[in-house]
Amino acid sequence: MATMLLQSPQEIKSQFQAWDQQLASRESIQQVARQVAQSARQQTFDGANLAPTLTYWSEMLRVATTRSTVIKKHLDAGAVLGGVDTSTRGALGVVRGKLAGGSSTADATRSARVVLFLVKQYAGLAAILGAPPPDARTAAFASTLCAVHQILETAPPSEARAGARAALGSELDGACLRVCVAHGAPFISCLAGPTTNEAGRGACLSRLMEAHGAAVADLFEGGEPFAGVVLRAAIAGALAAPRPDFARLVEGPVVALRLAMRQDARDAVDALIKAAAAEDARARELAGLIWAAFLAGCEPRLRLALLELLQASGAGDAVVERAVL
Repeated sequence: MATMLLQSPQEIKSQFQAWDQQLASRESIQQVARQVAQSARQQTFDGANLAPTLTYWSEMLRVATTRSTVIKKHLDAGAVLGGVDTSTRGALGVVRGKLAGGSSTADATRSARVVLFLVKQYAGLAAILGAPPPDARTAAFASTLCAVHQILETAPPSEARAGARAALGSELDGACLRVCVAHGAPFISCLAGPTTNEAGRGACLSRLMEAHGAAVADLFEGGEPFAGVVLRAAIAGALAAPRPDFARLVEGPVVALRLAMRQDARDAVDALIKAAAAEDARARELAGLIWAAFLAGCEPRLRLALLELLQASGAGDAVVERAVL
């Protein structure tokens, strides 16, 4: 079968309608499932095939939704989700090029919306088809999500970057949460695990926690407190970005720490103390901002006790001053 992205949107719709009819009549279900998986594996995106890409994944989600009970047992979910991931990476490359090449805000915004569309398609398909067993494909999309944020954090400040950030916004966080729920704890571990996109991982986890704190924390099954994981990721992200945007890295760790205080206050406080003792000046600056935001939500006696612990820990004067202010 030739890749569908070489066809017109109408031809793609006709093929999916044919598959839909076969599934509706329960005709050759296994054969249709193989054909769908094969076509999904062939999907790519390079910016020139926008209409076919949007059509293909819209039709895939439509058929998967209407015929899920028929096809779910036979369709290779990993092949389909891997195809979306490949297309998403292609779209992300287009965004990277737009931001690096000085494109207009409108161009960057349009390209970012394609990324958002594909992430939402992935989330919808993962929820319908069920996630494949934890494997390289699961880790691959976690890496893709971190790469999305990596580009937004490391691109030079510009109106185009601001437009791309706005285009993704809270909808990206919501789609990411849906993927986390569909894939479960292994996916959260992949998001939080080692990566070459440290700036992206820090921003991804921070924004997820800021928007959907408890839902994300409940899925984490690591061997250490999740608050510490998020806090360290945010600080590592700040160090990895050439011009870190601290405003995007503060609230997520604060939400994680407040959730941790309800379960194990000692672990939350230990994570805060370690952050304040960081060697890098930027890390200490971010730690001070997180301390300040965290303390602002504490009742007075707890705030005073925590400040005393911070001062006793040997944290630098700059961190203590930032936390007090």
